[in-house]
Amino acid sequence: MNAGLRINGGDAQAAAHALEVTRVSKHFGGIRALSDVSFTVPQGKVVGLIGPNGAGKTTLLNVISSLSKPTSGRISIARGGDVTDWPAHRIAAEGRISRTFQNIRMFQGMSVFENVLTGCHASLSFGMAATLLRMPSVRRMEEEARDRTSDIIHSLGLGAYANREGGVLSYGIQRRVEIARALVSNPRLLLLDEPTAGMTPRETNEVKELIQSLRERSLAMIVIEHKAGFIMSISDKVVVLNFGAVIADGAPAVVRQNPAVIEAYLGAADEHA
Repeated sequence: MNAGLRINGGDAQAAAHALEVTRVSKHFGGIRALSDVSFTVPQGKVVGLIGPNGAGKTTLLNVISSLSKPTSGRISIARGGDVTDWPAHRIAAEGRISRTFQNIRMFQGMSVFENVLTGCHASLSFGMAATLLRMPSVRRMEEEARDRTSDIIHSLGLGAYANREGGVLSYGIQRRVEIARALVSNPRLLLLDEPTAGMTPRETNEVKELIQSLRERSLAMIVIEHKAGFIMSISDKVVVLNFGAVIADGAPAVVRQNPAVIEAYLGAADEHA
């Protein structure tokens, strides 16, 4: 990655945890999607989140990123405190948390550069009058956003695709574009929901290398994946959900040997994928 790429989080080294999830529950009518979930994400570390289909993994990311409010419990972040009641746009605007989704959300007809640039939108704050008058402050912020977008694109090896339409590129490249768009807002915590889904082994390895390089730059991450071997290889610790509850939380080598995890998930998972 480009040595000039700035990742938010280095200034938060004094904080023990980038994220603290405390007794979070989420109910949809009579369905308990999450039940009393608690865990932490250490600053600059990767936490793998695994579990069977329907375990509540994506629901948990939705709650953490404030796309969905918990029924009970608390979400706290480094240098931000309790953000449980913050709207999603505020979390994004302040560079706190950014994420990707299971399904690719590419703006069709827009170039890779334009797709990534949209990730800066939430952090650009200026009034209508300043925008209409093209005040110097507006032009300066727009130029900074374009420079940051260019940095991220080249750092993630997307320079050759910058001017190509994003929607016609390979699945693996589109996934990388999505990660670039999430990074351009300079978050302290990055949430990746199945970033290697549908990828070839070569593309999966490229994402693995990318995640490892981001960790070296003190960016905290939560990664959901169904490829247990992939998660065990990239994670500093692993949290396992089953029926909306945490059944294991610890180092990959310890979690891998947990009988409850083997029964609920690893016995049926492809650890070598």
